[in-house]
Amino acid sequence: MEAPQSHPHYNIVIPVLNRVDTLAATLRSCTSQSGDDIGIIVSDNLSEDGSGEIAEAFAREDSRIEVVRPPRRLGQARHWEFALKHVRRGFFILLGADDALLPDSVSRVRALTALYPEVQAFHGVYPPMYTYPEVGNSHAGHLTLSLSPLLETRSSAEWLRRLLEGEGSVLDLPFAYGMAWMNISILRGVEAKTGSMIPCRTPPVFLAIIAALACEKFLCVVPGFGCPAASASSIGISVHSPSGDRRKDQQYFEETGIEVKDVSFHPFIGHSRSEHMHVAETLLTMREHGLLQPELPVRWDRLVANAHRELAAGAWTLQDREANLAHLMKASQHLDCEHIMKLALEHPDPSAWQSALPFALAPTYRPPSLLTLDLRPLGVKDVLGASQVAGLLLADLQPSGGPDLPFTPIEDPGFNPTTIEVLGGISSVARMVCGLQEELAKRTAESTRRGAERDRAKSQVQALRKEVAALKVSLSDSQRTPKGGWIQRVLRRGV
Repeated sequence: MEAPQSHPHYNIVIPVLNRVDTLAATLRSCTSQSGDDIGIIVSDNLSEDGSGEIAEAFAREDSRIEVVRPPRRLGQARHWEFALKHVRRGFFILLGADDALLPDSVSRVRALTALYPEVQAFHGVYPPMYTYPEVGNSHAGHLTLSLSPLLETRSSAEWLRRLLEGEGSVLDLPFAYGMAWMNISILRGVEAKTGSMIPCRTPPVFLAIIAALACEKFLCVVPGFGCPAASASSIGISVHSPSGDRRKDQQYFEETGIEVKDVSFHPFIGHSRSEHMHVAETLLTMREHGLLQPELPVRWDRLVANAHRELAAGAWTLQDREANLAHLMKASQHLDCEHIMKLALEHPDPSAWQSALPFALAPTYRPPSLLTLDLRPLGVKDVLGASQVAGLLLADLQPSGGPDLPFTPIEDPGFNPTTIEVLGGISSVARMVCGLQEELAKRTAESTRRGAERDRAKSQVQALRKEVAALKVSLSDSQRTPKGGWIQRVLRRGV
């Protein structure tokens, strides 16, 4: 890995394919960032809807924008690699063409790289998440974010171990897709070893795991850097959601309209709708490329079990449920944990199935207390407005005991003073509630700990009482005159 740079460059990489309805909002969130040390790389994968023209128009207004295009339309992983090859130095973050950067995102990572020059990955964990109104589900038009500040150095080995043992989420690792900044030198090391920067079909998961493998530690912060979004064209909505468009689902997996097909899924897994199977697919591929040490143990059985729990909780159609089950049955056979899915067939009720498992499943991924706001009454219609609202809510949020990080809302967020005042009041109340919830959680945990200690003490006392009672009985028996003893003594004297 390259030595830390005294004046690093910050690259915002935006792969685009037919996102004319959302790209402008994404680009405005990037061009609002201050500094000449910023590069905005828009890689247009030969869009046909005018997305390329939007990118070119922005590039004429901002010299920091570079628009690039592959000679032929590429699969997702190959396209991401094509875009990343244009990152010459420094750090990068990847944005979907419907995501946004938070206000002062680059200023914060700039301050962090100066304070922690040895750190090569900065993770904006628990980022604000926005759902476009057109999505049409229960989250439509809503913004969800954490108001609990954080500045935490994490051991990569520890958090990677949690993932491999089925106890954590890939989102706990430096997730460069909309959440984290990582040094491009990490991927250059991969390319030197394998001939490719992303030799895997699941690039977001790959980038997170390879960052954890390459770095001894990484930094987690709230407020973070990005505001990921889900729009009607999002792969996450069409593929991984029970309400997704199954036609787009099929087009994505079959790579309809893609001239240069992507790297293949690992044959043990194939394509899946489960995050945990994406992790399994990535780990298998990385191991075959020599990127994952053979001595690192992977609990395939827990990954399969977590995937079944994840998919069983969704409101899938009967056809989708059968497809998900068949996929996991096949994957479990390849991973030598077929018994996990056999138990699922024997116990259709999820609770009964979990009770029958030979191990306890780790709790599902739960961020800290979150605030959810419906932004439609405010007239917010895109991720730019959502990121500006998030900026107002997070503006003065600072982790205790750490350095003050820049987070200044833009001068004209497009809202009237009354709206800004209302949002400030909501933020204050929400933070108070979050603080009370955290205090309640701490006291509940302490009460549980003391209760467990009390139960252990009671058990020990009961065990001691039983021992004392048994000892008394033993002593009493040893001191009691045996029956017939006086007759024996008389006979002895007579003799």
